[in-house]
Parts: sequence; C-alpha cells; structure tokens
Amino acid sequence: MAVLPRLKMLLLCNNRVSRIADRLGAAFPNLETLVLTNNALSALKELEPLAALPTITSLSLVDNPVSLRLNGADDGLLFTRSRLRGHHKPPPEPTFLHSTCLGNA
Repeated sequence: MAVLPRLKMLLLCNNRVSRIADRLGAAFPNLETLVLTNNALSALKELEPLAALPTITSLSLVDNPVSLRLNGADDGLLFTRSRLRGHHKPPPEPTFLHSTCLGNA
C-alpha cells in the first residue's frame, strides 16, 4: 500500500467497503477524517484497524450495518481518537457526519 502523508480526509461513500486494511494507519499517517457512509461494514471486529490511525478525529459510519450495533440507531456516528482506542467517554459536544456524500443527498 502506498503512503500518502499529506492526505487528511478520505471519502469512501457508496463503495461496498466490507473490511478495513490492517495497514491503514501506515498508509495514511495524517488522516483526520474518514467517511465510510453507505458501505457494508457489519462487524465490530472490522473496525479494529481504525485504532491504528494516529491522527483521526472523526469517522462516519452512517448507513452501515455496524452502526446499528454501536448505538442502536442508523442516523450517524462520530468517533474520536480516544473512543477508537477503547475509551468510551463521548467527546464534548459531538458532531455527527450525515449522509451528504456526492450522489447520496
């Protein structure tokens, strides 16, 4: 996998993503925002590689089967770096990323 150190935001909406590569953190060392709206992530285990993203501040899992397992609703999720690393205290004044990807208004 190529290393893209300048990449800060990655939009992967509507791509049938069903798993996340283990080396994602090494490939995108400065990634802050990852939008995975309307994909096929269905198991919590599939999200474990996200903990290796050292600078991530927000993650959208809107319209993924796993979002139902995480909070009981499919209206959108925001994770902070601390939550991805296993701390379950929600961020102050959370902001939700909604399904506003191109072609999915």
